Amino acid sequence: MNIGDFKYTVISPKGVEPHELRDRSFEMWYEVWTNAYKAYWGSSEIFSDQFTRQAQQGILEYQGEVIGTLAFDLKNLELKTTREDSYFRMWDEVSYQKLKDSSDNGKVLVCSWFTLSSKFRKENKGFDAKRLLVEVGIRHFEASLEKTMVGTMVHVGNLQEVCYDLGSTCIRKDHEEKGLPVDLMFWSREKSGMFLNYKFKTILDNIIPIKSDSLSSVA
Repeated sequence: MNIGDFKYTVISPKGVEPHELRDRSFEMWYEVWTNAYKAYWGSSEIFSDQFTRQAQQGILEYQGEVIGTLAFDLKNLELKTTREDSYFRMWDEVSYQKLKDSSDNGKVLVCSWFTLSSKFRKENKGFDAKRLLVEVGIRHFEASLEKTMVGTMVHVGNLQEVCYDLGSTCIRKDHEEKGLPVDLMFWSREKSGMFLNYKFKTILDNIIPIKSDSLSSVA
């Protein structure tokens, strides 16, 4: 496995002009989520604005193929518009307050829409792409210099356990969302041992340098 075969690109998903990487990653994203909605809820009702409304999309590639995508947005928990955001619909008042208490004056980086291409599941490319994509999200957080990152993890493919192994703190476990268990969690820069459990550190060091201005400017 050549570390030079991996590439991580952060883009704005907005815009009216064609964008080769954005459009190619969206095709993968749309296929994955359409199939997931059909499998779990019998509906294929997924919309492109769930991809394009994010502040940033982080796109991980291997040998020119999209491994997966992660959506990022910066939110202020003190604002009413954030409390009523659809992302926080699962967060009861107690959980929301705990998250607020762990934040930097209410500011949190939201990581959502974890999307892994079907071509990279079950280590069929010779590496654990799911673990790598989670680690990419954590390294993005580390490089962003934000204090807190939040995630809501569905119990599919043991994804939540990978997140716990990588330093997340559970606020609420086994919350039911559309019939599936979901864990509400966050990562804190101040947690002891944070950022020390990477299995793909060599790759991460190559594709996401620490203190990158491009990652700290979520807007």
